[in-house]
Amino acid sequence: MIADTHKEIRKVITVFASKNKSNAQQLETELTEANFDSRAQSSLVVGYIEPGGTFQSL
Repeated sequence: MIADTHKEIRKVITVFASKNKSNAQQLETELTEANFDSRAQSSLVVGYIEPGGTFQSL
């Protein structure tokens, strides 16, 4: 790598959708507990998929 080139900083967010509400809530708890980790800070549990295939947000 060339040291004098400008590097762009990119922010990444990881979004999770779980297979059921219980798993989604558990994952949300685990991510909250792991908040010290920079990867966990950029993670978000958005919801879960019901058995019929319908998405439900938390």
